[in-house]
Amino acid sequence: MRVLAVTNWYPPHHYGGYELSCFDVMTRFAERGHDVAVLCSDQRLPTAAETTEHEAVVERTLRLYHDGEDLVVPGWRGRLSIERHNQERLVAALDRVRPDVVSVWHMAALSSGLLTTLAERGIPLVFAVCDEWPAYLLTLDPWARPFADTALRRAAGRLVRRLTGVPTVLRDVGSAGPALWVTDDLRRRTEPRSRLGFADHAVVYSGIDRSVYPATTETAERPWGGRLVATGRFDPRKGFETVIRALALLPDDVTLALWGRGGEAEQRRLKAIAVELGVGDRVEVGAKERHEMAAAYAAGDLFVFP
Repeated sequence: MRVLAVTNWYPPHHYGGYELSCFDVMTRFAERGHDVAVLCSDQRLPTAAETTEHEAVVERTLRLYHDGEDLVVPGWRGRLSIERHNQERLVAALDRVRPDVVSVWHMAALSSGLLTTLAERGIPLVFAVCDEWPAYLLTLDPWARPFADTALRRAAGRLVRRLTGVPTVLRDVGSAGPALWVTDDLRRRTEPRSRLGFADHAVVYSGIDRSVYPATTETAERPWGGRLVATGRFDPRKGFETVIRALALLPDDVTLALWGRGGEAEQRRLKAIAVELGVGDRVEVGAKERHEMAAAYAAGDLFVFP
């Protein structure tokens, strides 16, 4: 089977678990003999650990409306340039790979018109949804957002498409394939606000990679050390501020380790809050590579998922 994955970020240039899940699925498809290709953004993280493994099937050419910190909104000419470029790269990938199915992952800050092109091509789609992006997709798409929500705006969008040849109005592509939600809670929270009406769905959990997190036979209890651990992309939605504020209410010997990627401004904000609350010396903020996470979790006495 020929599979093309479309997503925004992809390891090792990634920020969170969503991208790692995509990597896990694609590498396992390849291990099982499927022909896999990945089309993702051209953003590269200077701190990423470079690797040649699997990279031969990855094309990093799509342009995002995001710089890793904030939404980027160029002028109309700049937006049109991004849309035309992304459409060209998608069409070239489709012609080269000739996929039997396109696996759609994290579309936040990508051109939503890519979904329209996939649907119009009649290619079977599978949506791997580990985030609420079907609800906020247009919020991070400065090209398509002005052509949404009202009949007049959609009519204007159709006119602009005839003039530019670029998709404008987001098509409801939910009927093109099922949505595989990482949890049913995410599905229930997202579907009422989703821009995409998925005709079919299932819940597929991410699971645990035993090669990264091997099972342990250790049964001996260890004394409570007051070490709290929280992980995830540094984003206000992750709730790390809540954990820091809770830490300030706990005994002085309790510490907190926050491990994640991205969000340099958010990291500075969290550190400033910790200092303001008088717990700056009890909070560690930083990044860990995937192979370091098992030890990082094991070093804690309590994992916090705010």
